[in-house]
Amino acid sequence: MPTAKIAVSGSGTTEVIPAKAGAKIKVLRLSIFCATAQTVTWKSGTTAITGDMAVGANGGESSTCVKDCLFETSAGEALNITTTGAAGGHLEYEHDFT
Repeated sequence: MPTAKIAVSGSGTTEVIPAKAGAKIKVLRLSIFCATAQTVTWKSGTTAITGDMAVGANGGESSTCVKDCLFETSAGEALNITTTGAAGGHLEYEHDFT
């Protein structure tokens, strides 16, 4: 499975995985950590695909899917992350052309 680095230097929206024509991006595993307390939201293009996730100072999250995936983009859209501060980590994903 391909992996992607999460490297966010400040608040705003950052592209984590670029769009691929006709493919959904399915996130299978992720680890994200933040030095300061903030809010993290995952997006398909500009549309939120998770709720706002509050992360405490020096906190984070590690998740692995049990069945299909943790979340996915719409076909042909990039996977973006919106944060209120710096964040780092990595994720594992797959492209789904169905």
